[in-house]
Amino acid sequence: MAKRNKYDGYKRAKRSWVCFGCGYMVHTKRKLCLCGQKMEYFSSKTEAARGWVLRQLLHKGVIQGLRLHPKYKLIVAGELITTYSADFLYLDSSGKIVIEDVKGSGGFCDRESLLKIKLFNALYKKDGLKIEIKT
Repeated sequence: MAKRNKYDGYKRAKRSWVCFGCGYMVHTKRKLCLCGQKMEYFSSKTEAARGWVLRQLLHKGVIQGLRLHPKYKLIVAGELITTYSADFLYLDSSGKIVIEDVKGSGGFCDRESLLKIKLFNALYKKDGLKIEIKT
C-alpha cells in the first residue's frame, strides 16, 4: 500500500467548471456552456457547490456583489510579500463584507494557505475583514 501524505486530498480534488446560467458542471476545461454562457472555474467540487449556493442566494437577493476569486496584496513594511486569492467575496444581508475560502472534507489546509490566511487576517483586521473558512 502506498504511503499517504498531506497532499493526497489536494491531488484528488476534481477541478470543475460550472455554468451559473443552467447549472451544468463538467470536469474538463470549457470556456462556454452548451447554453452559451461563460463557464466558471473552481478548484474542487466542494468549492463549485458553494459557488452554486452563493449564486442562488444572489439571485434571491439575500447577498449582493458576489465576486469569484478576489485577489489581495499582502504588503508588510511597504514590501509585497505575496498575493492571496480567496474563493468568494460578497455582502451579506446586513451589508457586511464576507470573504470565504472553501476547504474540502476535513478542512485540509496546507501550510502556505494557513500562513496566507493568518497574514491576511492580521493585515486587514483594522478594516474589519476576516477570512471565513467553509467546509
